[in-house]
Amino acid sequence: MNKKRKPGSKVVRNLAAVTVAALVVPLSPVRALEFGSPGEGIGFQNIYFHPTLGLSGYYRSNIHIREEDPVGDYVLRISPGFTLDIPWRPAEFRGLYRADIYRHDRYRDQDRVHHLADGTADIWLSDFGLRFRNRFSRASTIWETEFFERLFRDDNTATITALGFFNRLQIEAGYRNFRRRFQQVEYHPADRMEHQGLFTGYYRVSPKIRALVKYTYNSIEYRITPTRDGQFHEIQAGVRGNIAPRLVGVVRAGWQERRYDQPELEDYSGLVGYISLEHKYSQNTEFELGWEGTPRESIYAGNSYYLINRFWLRWNQQLTNKLLARPELLYYHHRYPATVEIEGESKRRTDITWQAGGRLSYQVQQWLEAALSYHYRNRDSNISGLSYEDHIVTVGVSAYY
Repeated sequence: MNKKRKPGSKVVRNLAAVTVAALVVPLSPVRALEFGSPGEGIGFQNIYFHPTLGLSGYYRSNIHIREEDPVGDYVLRISPGFTLDIPWRPAEFRGLYRADIYRHDRYRDQDRVHHLADGTADIWLSDFGLRFRNRFSRASTIWETEFFERLFRDDNTATITALGFFNRLQIEAGYRNFRRRFQQVEYHPADRMEHQGLFTGYYRVSPKIRALVKYTYNSIEYRITPTRDGQFHEIQAGVRGNIAPRLVGVVRAGWQERRYDQPELEDYSGLVGYISLEHKYSQNTEFELGWEGTPRESIYAGNSYYLINRFWLRWNQQLTNKLLARPELLYYHHRYPATVEIEGESKRRTDITWQAGGRLSYQVQQWLEAALSYHYRNRDSNISGLSYEDHIVTVGVSAYY
């Protein structure tokens, strides 16, 4: 009688066969790996692999992001990863991966692992090119989001872009797919996918400045709550390049028409824009200034979106050849269009968040950096229970082989 095989036994046998074959194949024809000095990576032909490792510890005064009775904790963060470069002309591939492993001293229920993977492939043929990019993250960060609790979510963004260069004109046209999945079952109705059609045209008006026009169409599809589906059209115009002496960046502004299928959901018609500027004041001093205003999808209490206005100011000061100071100031204003009933009172949620602090880094070697940072965060919300204050002090080292 033939014995019934266990499920997966064929797969196990195949894996075992491949493993044995790999062990017995002669290695002499294979070119050896080249281990460079720290910072130079590991090479094989024209493939370059750089392992990375970060180790830091920080104290956070409000570990649960609470308005009342905040508690602090010490946290250890271990961040292994790698970068990969494969410059095979006419194509080039670049990739990175990093895991952030958090271990808490007191509140072990806050232990978690975040993942980030990013890969880009470029193919260039004379005046035409194709760019493929995929970025995946698994995270539960609360800062810079509308969330007020730790929500684990998987975000994946895949983009394909065709590029063409015609004398003074540059054309970029592409497609982007964004997918968000929440791990908590109660948030599955907020899972969604977005399909974007992208077009950007640049015209070189001077050797260092390009005028631009950018158009985006976005279709929003919710996985199990199609009543929240919607779409928007957006057009922006501006300039990019050396805008003034020692001033580099991009300035663009325009209009967005955002519509939802459900009549009860709030639509948006209004201004959008983005500014990012870098001013090189001197050889050792640089300033970064920026602003963004745009709607973002919301999962809060019947709101379809929230309008975000964010500003940032950073100062990079090279104190010595190896010592860099980086103070920063960030401001976020989140405004929600729909009213909610809170303790018998109708309110439109509004959050104002500040972050102030800085980072001091010392380049011990080309491949080794030590850093010390402090940040203060304050969110002031008109909804009871959503405000908080937080102090974070971090010390760490990072290595790059």
